[in-house]
Amino acid sequence: MTGGTPFPRSPLVLRLGSLLIIGGIWEVAGRTTLGERLPPLSRVISQLVTELGTAEFWNAAAITGTALGLGLGVSLLGGIVFGVVNGALAWLERSTRVFARAMVALPLAPMIPILISMFGLGTSVRVAAITVFALPIIFEYTTAGVRATDRSLTAMARVFHASRWMTYTRVILPSAAPSILAGVRLGVGRSVVGMVVAELVIVSTGLGALLRRAQALFVPEAVFAYVLVFLGVGLLLVRGIGLIEKRTVFWT
Repeated sequence: MTGGTPFPRSPLVLRLGSLLIIGGIWEVAGRTTLGERLPPLSRVISQLVTELGTAEFWNAAAITGTALGLGLGVSLLGGIVFGVVNGALAWLERSTRVFARAMVALPLAPMIPILISMFGLGTSVRVAAITVFALPIIFEYTTAGVRATDRSLTAMARVFHASRWMTYTRVILPSAAPSILAGVRLGVGRSVVGMVVAELVIVSTGLGALLRRAQALFVPEAVFAYVLVFLGVGLLLVRGIGLIEKRTVFWT
């Protein structure tokens, strides 16, 4: 095909274009009869700016961020460490396979009474809920990555008399890194879901409390504004993990 201006295929241009299209549809739909339930995007953005200017928002964000940071830290540490050990021991991996996959598929609702009875209604239960959501998927992907390590590489390490520590740090972990980071990326996204569920269903504190209040007072602009906050946090975390993945796993 010759002549004319080529269609821009830059990922950034395509993403911005799709956001503009979705935002335009949202704005138009909000100015029709759907406006009572779906406020225009411009009103949502205006409400979001107002919320960001209040001390109440940042106090709630600190509560939510603390629980998310703790839960994600526990999930990353536990999922990667136990996943590496599980992947290295074939008998252990066979023993835990069913339970690990069941935890990945398990919905949080049946766990709520158990979590409340074990951790009460404080920060601990929110951290536990986030961990239940995020740790199993990180554990599963880490185990799979370690199990998929090319056995010829570990055999070569033994030929050169590499210690067990060197074999893990120089051979197994670099080989499993793409799978581990993929699990981390998915786990980060699930951690945000766990945070929202915990604050809306288990404990009404933090940003979840503000969202529930806006819903109870029927302020749709505020409801959508807080949904955008949760969405933005999830996207930023996943994007950050993606950038780390691109910069570190350069041999794949």
